[in-house]
Amino acid sequence: MTSMLILFQLSAQPSEGTISVGGSIGTHYNTNSSVKNFVLQLMPVGGYFLTNDLMAGMGLGYSVNTSKNKNPEFTTKGPLFHISPMVKYYWQPINRAGIFIQAYIDYATGNSKSKTSFGESTAKNTNFDFAFKSGLFLYVTPTIGVELSLSDFGIFTTKSTQNGSTTKTSTIGVISRPTNLTIFTFIK
Repeated sequence: MTSMLILFQLSAQPSEGTISVGGSIGTHYNTNSSVKNFVLQLMPVGGYFLTNDLMAGMGLGYSVNTSKNKNPEFTTKGPLFHISPMVKYYWQPINRAGIFIQAYIDYATGNSKSKTSFGESTAKNTNFDFAFKSGLFLYVTPTIGVELSLSDFGIFTTKSTQNGSTTKTSTIGVISRPTNLTIFTFIK
C-alpha cells in the first residue's frame, strides 16, 4: 500500500477538466548610482485545464512600485490594479516537474504620487502588455504545485497622465519583471 501511495504521488499531473486555484507573489529590486526601484506584486490566479497540458485562466492582482531618484531628487509611489487573462502550456518530461510557457495580456491601472523639492503631483497610470513568459514547475503532491518564472518577452505599453500632459512609452523585447513564485492547488 505504501509503494502504491508513493507511486501515485510521483505521477501527479492535472487532467482535462481540472480547476487550478492559487496565487503568486513577486518582487523586483534594482538600483544604480542615481535610482532605486522596488516592486511588490500579488496576483491570485484561477484556471481550467482544457487538456492535460493546456490551461486557460485569469489573474486579478495588485502591485506597488516605489522609485527614489537622487539627482534630481524625487520619489514616486503608486499602486496598480491588474486584470490578466492567460493561456499556459505545461511540458512535463519527467514525473512531477517540467517547464511551462504562458501567453498573457495584462491590463493595469492606478494612480501614483510624486514628490520633489517643488511639491507633490499625482499621475494616472495605465499599462497594457501582451507577452510570453516561461518558467519551471514542480508538483509537490498530487494536488499542490509550485512555479517559478523570471522574465517576460513581449510588447509593453505605459501611459501616464499628469497635470494635463500625457506620456506614452512602448517597449518590445525582454523586460525584467518581478521574479514570481506561484503556489497552486488542483480541484477535480
